[in-house]
Amino acid sequence: MPTPQLKSNELLGRINDLYGQEKDDLAVRRIRLDAEALKKTDPLGAYNALGALECIMGNIEKSRSNHKAALRLDRSFNTLHNFASSMHNLAEYDESMGYLQELFEMDPGNLHVLSRYISASYETGQLQQAEHLLNEWDKLSPENPYVEAQQILECALAARELELSDDILMPIFKATHKYVFECRFFSEGFYSEVTITDSGPVITLYVFVRGDEDSIVDLNVNFPSYLVERVEEIVPDKLVQFYIPEEEFASERQHG
Repeated sequence: MPTPQLKSNELLGRINDLYGQEKDDLAVRRIRLDAEALKKTDPLGAYNALGALECIMGNIEKSRSNHKAALRLDRSFNTLHNFASSMHNLAEYDESMGYLQELFEMDPGNLHVLSRYISASYETGQLQQAEHLLNEWDKLSPENPYVEAQQILECALAARELELSDDILMPIFKATHKYVFECRFFSEGFYSEVTITDSGPVITLYVFVRGDEDSIVDLNVNFPSYLVERVEEIVPDKLVQFYIPEEEFASERQHG
């Protein structure tokens, strides 16, 4: 008979097998039942497993509540890391930031944590912090540059030239993720692209979402008015643009 620790690891392995796959309702139901049963002998392992399961199912509140239950039992590196990873995967970048900072302070040489920390900083519009963390990355891994370093540095440089501080960009980035979520889409993050025109640099932020092309067209049509209603200081036109590309383009940009 497996020990509670082995059982929780086995559950996490089954959950990991579901990533990127079409969800098998029966498999999900079995994992959830097994995790609930595990609460009797290993509540920490059970809550960690349920948090991860609800994450891949896209259930933000259920994932959060299970991870918080795990944290109440044990505020270790692994428990914090599980929580931060789930929130990051669910595009809850603001929430993941605090945990990633704590994890980085616990283990400043952990490149996986630092990678998530850089990504979350960028996704929340904290470009100056992202630049600082990229410097830390270069010190730790000079032979392996951070995969999105160039686009982050270009975006940060253009923002400085346009006198766009993090205080201006953060609410815009946050509203963008919220808009996608409220429209029942799932944001997979930003990709920034900087072009130089006669009037100066232009920052275009592509927002990746999962969905059909017609629905994404509707998102783009309604997006500008949504931002104007919810963000007090909208940056001048043609300085920063937001665009939600069709799914094929988004996939190509992220994985190509």
